[in-house]
Amino acid sequence: MLKKMSALIPFTLSLMAIAPTTTYAKDLGVQGATFEVKEQSLLKIISERLKALEATNKLAQHQKEIQAKVKTSIENPPPVAGIKKADSYAARIWDPSIIVDEDIKDHKGNMIARKGTHVNPLDYRSFGKPLLLIQGEDASQVEWALKQDAKDTHVVDTCVVIVLVSGKPLHLARIHNKTFYFDQGAILSNKFSIKAVPARISQKGKALLIEEFNLKEGISR
Repeated sequence: MLKKMSALIPFTLSLMAIAPTTTYAKDLGVQGATFEVKEQSLLKIISERLKALEATNKLAQHQKEIQAKVKTSIENPPPVAGIKKADSYAARIWDPSIIVDEDIKDHKGNMIARKGTHVNPLDYRSFGKPLLLIQGEDASQVEWALKQDAKDTHVVDTCVVIVLVSGKPLHLARIHNKTFYFDQGAILSNKFSIKAVPARISQKGKALLIEEFNLKEGISR
């Protein structure tokens, strides 16, 4: 209805522009039914639909279906697109330095970095544990990653952080009794331009070393 009214506005204005300046008013009465243009509240719509489901005893079933969909999406996250299995060893250096585009000050107004300054986060904080990016459905990659982790899988402090780019992280966590992360939204893969796995990201001096491994080569780096 609103779309039709908005479409008529230009046409109405054009008629007014060419109409004679002298007009005569006449009461033509009410022609047909009139309705108030009013948009219904989204919350009200949702509330009414929930009440309708509840009235037909379908609300509980609807909730179960939603829970099942959420569980499925968590158990089976969509794989990161564009990732293949590495066919050879490759290594490159990634410089995390940035150029500050404006002055940075602390809460007291003290200068931390001036505009145009090159800042390397590794000058102030270490990268931490190496990241291992793997395809979780590939048993050989999972085995390779676990071998680089702590020998005792029950210890809290592990040697590496294992991140899946595909596969089922919760399923692997239950089997191996350790945490498996997932590159949700391809944040890590995009940031470090990861195109092949297994890959390892670790600190080397004031930069990061990004390595890709072909497990068939038998390299245990």
